[in-house]
Amino acid sequence: MQHDKAKPFQTPAIARRCACTLVFAFAVVTGCAAKEPDMLTVGGESKHAAGTLLEAQAGDIACYLSLKADDGTEFQESAAFEICEDASLVGKRLKLSYSVENVLAAECEGDVDCGKSDQIVLVSAVRVIE
Repeated sequence: MQHDKAKPFQTPAIARRCACTLVFAFAVVTGCAAKEPDMLTVGGESKHAAGTLLEAQAGDIACYLSLKADDGTEFQESAAFEICEDASLVGKRLKLSYSVENVLAAECEGDVDCGKSDQIVLVSAVRVIE
């Protein structure tokens, strides 16, 4: 008397589902589930999500940042004044957070008593990333 070898319990659809679940679980455990975006849209403007800070300089209406993107291109952003105050950020790769803010109008030419304002997209916060 000859016995048939036991066939696997899983059907091809179940096997695919299990394989997908295993890949997803591996991605979550290893931290590679999702890559951060390179660009984002804020206030209708396209902005870099991260960059290495080359220089920060206080100006009349904002802190002015010079940064380098991961692809090597340099770009500038206006930022909250507090960011200029932290010199330890220079040379670090930063995750950039943006918000639309009111600032002293350009036509005021630095006169804080001018009473006019403009709305611009500012880097409102940064976080050092590896």
